[in-house]
Amino acid sequence: MLKKFKRASVAKIFGISPSRLYYWEKIHLIKPKNFYTFKDLVSIKTILILRKKGISLQKIRYLLNQIEKKMPYLRFPLAELKFEVSDEKICISQGGVKFDPHGQIYLDFESETPEIKSVGDFLTAEDWFERGCRLSFTPETIHIAEEAYLQALNLDNTFVPAMVNLGNLYYLQGKNHQAAMWYELALKRDPESPEAHFNYASLLAEKDDFEKAISHYQMAIVLNPHFLEAHYNLALLYERIGNPAKARPHWEAYLDMCPDEKEKKRIRAYLESKKTKNHE
Repeated sequence: MLKKFKRASVAKIFGISPSRLYYWEKIHLIKPKNFYTFKDLVSIKTILILRKKGISLQKIRYLLNQIEKKMPYLRFPLAELKFEVSDEKICISQGGVKFDPHGQIYLDFESETPEIKSVGDFLTAEDWFERGCRLSFTPETIHIAEEAYLQALNLDNTFVPAMVNLGNLYYLQGKNHQAAMWYELALKRDPESPEAHFNYASLLAEKDDFEKAISHYQMAIVLNPHFLEAHYNLALLYERIGNPAKARPHWEAYLDMCPDEKEKKRIRAYLESKKTKNHE
């Protein structure tokens, strides 16, 4: 379970006043919240170390701004990166790679003219995929997520989850042709991907291609019998085309597996209302 710390407790741990923490929240050095997690504590410790080494709060805030621009997928940069200070200059490191606040990486610190590369040159396909996942949920960053998934596929053109997520991005933007292309490519690479079948089925259902949609939902369930959303969507689709008898086993499967009691109550009420209408 995630341990939580109140502001007063955190202030006591580090020997600072709660008002200082509040001020740091106000200037966005740390995120405003009612409680702190362990990563917040690591971030606060990093701020205190940098301050002790003569780095001003303004410079730390500037540093964070630069990191957020270059590495927006980091949720807790002050906790996830390492910082070194020399002559009031800050060097950042991650995974043994050192770079400056602008994202330029120094490979050979011993030579007089070190080779410099971009941060992205050191990211794996999995790194780019994770970055895309983190940036897929807001309109402001969706284009960056798209680029991240494409970078993942540039490094590994068999990376099916990246293909599926690209399809999802295009689907959410109403670009159904591009979405279908990525779903089909994902299924060509891995015909046993339940996520690819499920998402492609959702697109087909929206286009009223019910027969193919049902086929892909069924395949998703065959590949993963515990695929809750697939049972739900297939049940709804059977209801939509007027086949409640075929919907029933999928409603039952959904109700058996759904962990949310409120949701189960809602579905039971819906089914009961359908039954009442049929008897009228």
